[in-house]
Amino acid sequence: MNIKNIYMNTYADKLSFSSACKLYVFLLIFLISLLANTTTSNASELKTILILTAMELEENAIIEKLHLPFKEIVADDILETKYKMAIINGSSKDKDLRIILSHTGVGMVNASTNLYSIIKDFNDKNQKQKIDLVIVSGVAGSLQEKLKIGDVVIANRLIQHDSFVSSDTNVSEDTSKDCQQSQSSTKLDSIKKLMAPGEFFVADTPDGPTDPALYPDKQNFQLLSRITQNMFDKESDNQVHIGTILTGSSFAGSSKQKMRLAKLVPNAYAVDMEVVAVAQMCKKLKIPFVAFKTISDRYNPKSGVITDYKTFSKKAAQNAGRVISLFINQAKE
Repeated sequence: MNIKNIYMNTYADKLSFSSACKLYVFLLIFLISLLANTTTSNASELKTILILTAMELEENAIIEKLHLPFKEIVADDILETKYKMAIINGSSKDKDLRIILSHTGVGMVNASTNLYSIIKDFNDKNQKQKIDLVIVSGVAGSLQEKLKIGDVVIANRLIQHDSFVSSDTNVSEDTSKDCQQSQSSTKLDSIKKLMAPGEFFVADTPDGPTDPALYPDKQNFQLLSRITQNMFDKESDNQVHIGTILTGSSFAGSSKQKMRLAKLVPNAYAVDMEVVAVAQMCKKLKIPFVAFKTISDRYNPKSGVITDYKTFSKKAAQNAGRVISLFINQAKE
């Protein structure tokens, strides 16, 4: 092989390597841009959003923030289910954003039956549309000392605190991290083992303890977390937190009751009476959901939990309305 051939082969190798590098860089830039578009387009893909609150007070706070021409619709005469709907016009009809809003009434039964009635009625009347996301909004009680009135708690998991197996067993028997032990009259330990809503078990599976939690839709949870991270300025006393929200059939109206719940699930942030029921129904219907609550009553207020709630529930509801407004503004872009 002569000098000329060696030079030409070396040049070709350099050219091939250079071309490969350029192709690699191009593909990397393309993938990054594709990922960015996917991340920012989650909100724009939403065409119908259902927002649920328990009380009219919470619903009115949202209406005040959105300034939309809501029209009331009867979903079910027997169950007396109603909802409000408004359409935000897009650049074309297929880009219109439908906002459905309803206060279900307090408690898990009201929340789940009203949710199902609304979804069924909407599907019957809008054959070509579907509900893309359910958002649970409203106020809740704090389960941590650090939370202040008006703070926002975005749920990263949801647990029904009064769904558990309670049994007397020997002290030597192992318990899971979600168990609570208290002395019983029989001088044995009373074990409370949390169950996932709608499930029943009296022993752990071979794989370990059963997870009692329900989880929000990952993409919309991330979107909600991102758009609320700067909603409070530095001078504000309020903050946005991410954590567990508990749901049960009773109103946690005393500090003692809140302390018991905080011991049952140590990392829980807030407690309400509806969120888990909505989450369970959405899971069955395969509809994405997210949930957040604003704090209306502190963990251990001197004036009492119920006094806190009566005094600050409206203020807390206003902050919940702000969160919904931020989310809808993002969704319609």
